Amino acid sequence: MKRSIFETLFEHAPGTMLDITYRMNDEINRFPSDYFYEGKLQPSQLASQRRFPLNHSSQRFPKVLDPETPAVFLEINHQGKKARSYPEAKAIADIITEAVECGISPQEIAVIAPYRAQVRLIRTELKKDTNHPELTEIQVNTVESMQGQQREMIIVSLTTSDPEHATQRAEFYFQLNRLNVAITRAKTKRIVVGSPHLFDANPQREDLQGGVESFRQFYQNSVIIKDEPIQKSSKPKPEKTMKTIAIYHNKGGVGKTTVAVNLAAAFAKRGNRVLLIDLDSQANTTYATGLVKFDDESNDNLKELNILQVLESKEFNSIPEVARKGSYCDPTVDIIPSHISLMKAENELKNSSFSPFVLAKKIQAVKDKYDIVIIDTPPALNLYAKIALIAADHLIIPSDLKPFANQGLTNVQELIQEVNNFREMTNLSPLNVIGVLPTKISTVATFIKYTFPKRKDKINDRYHLKVLESAIFERADLANCSELVIETEEDSIPDPKSVLDYAPNSKSSQEFNQLVDELLKLI
Repeated sequence: MKRSIFETLFEHAPGTMLDITYRMNDEINRFPSDYFYEGKLQPSQLASQRRFPLNHSSQRFPKVLDPETPAVFLEINHQGKKARSYPEAKAIADIITEAVECGISPQEIAVIAPYRAQVRLIRTELKKDTNHPELTEIQVNTVESMQGQQREMIIVSLTTSDPEHATQRAEFYFQLNRLNVAITRAKTKRIVVGSPHLFDANPQREDLQGGVESFRQFYQNSVIIKDEPIQKSSKPKPEKTMKTIAIYHNKGGVGKTTVAVNLAAAFAKRGNRVLLIDLDSQANTTYATGLVKFDDESNDNLKELNILQVLESKEFNSIPEVARKGSYCDPTVDIIPSHISLMKAENELKNSSFSPFVLAKKIQAVKDKYDIVIIDTPPALNLYAKIALIAADHLIIPSDLKPFANQGLTNVQELIQEVNNFREMTNLSPLNVIGVLPTKISTVATFIKYTFPKRKDKINDRYHLKVLESAIFERADLANCSELVIETEEDSIPDPKSVLDYAPNSKSSQEFNQLVDELLKLI
């Protein structure tokens, strides 16, 4: 894109400049007209006053999406990013979600980025919003691919915030043609997202310095909205510490997933910011939270970004990059999905010295983002169970109180001791065992009156473990809520709900609310 065919022809043949644009409104047109066309390019009368057609004002991004400010620069003060910037990708996905909720059609939105790595990252962020599957229709592409196209709203991700990288790539990055194309695709709204550190690039060649200066001039002549944190009140607020709770028993079929997904929903309904992590290769929590919307493995949108990628790298695939919004409850919770590929990867992860601790460190990195983290675990004595218990502060042991589940408690206690040895090595306090949670309990009156108390007493007498006062009984609502589907002509799409959303006044919902009340006293 160093020299277009049009430029070559225009230089060697007489031509007439078209001085009216029927695409851009007055504000979007202003800089390209002044900088590239000597002020001669003017919007048509119809285009000039055209404004961004929102159904209602934005609550999350009132300045960025203000229709009366058609061209803005959202400044995100990140540093050291080269061809990939997660802060920009996340901001762009959030802005698009808000714009769609304000009435903009996804077909009228496009995103431009300089590098394919950033294009892929933005597409991944858009796919995470399972409440708005239509976001996958939005075109996200490079400058070259967007030439000749237009949309109501164009978002440009500048991506780079490493001046040295930008200097090295200056001949590619700072071409005036690329800037001109990127900022002239929008009809009524142009949002450029970038870091001011990009403009510290300092190439030696004079022509490349001119390119940097052009970008700098664009930035300085923009309406700049700073992505600054909300100012803290002068009045100190009580500190709220993130709590991480593992749901674990090495015996399968005791209701771990049922507890994990509904407990997460119950905490969210109390106003908590909740993260739910699926560490079981069977991915039952991933299914139960509505993230599996495909019926054929060729459409699997989870295999490239799930808990496995979190565990494989110390530096990359942070929790915010991998987390997705679940559609199974309102308010929503963030979810780290699992995948069948986790099973095959265990032996390789065992050979990694950092794998037992990487989840704990990545959870700690988001301690200011979440109030509650809940980890669903595999029914096994394996590496993933250890990783979960090392990462957790507290442990709930769900159990149906039947003989095999009871016998498995010895294995659980031995694993806790092994994990506490690991925790001591890294200066972590011992895991707090909250107790055994009775689950899948029969509702037969005689069982509740005579057998249930005896089974609870055995846990304390034989295994010296506390039994929680709360209990989760076997009820139809609790079974049915995870089996909901949306029927279409072609397929049945899973649409599970938490029991608190499916039957908010049911006895099962009451039981999970009672569990939250009890846990808040204990943690």
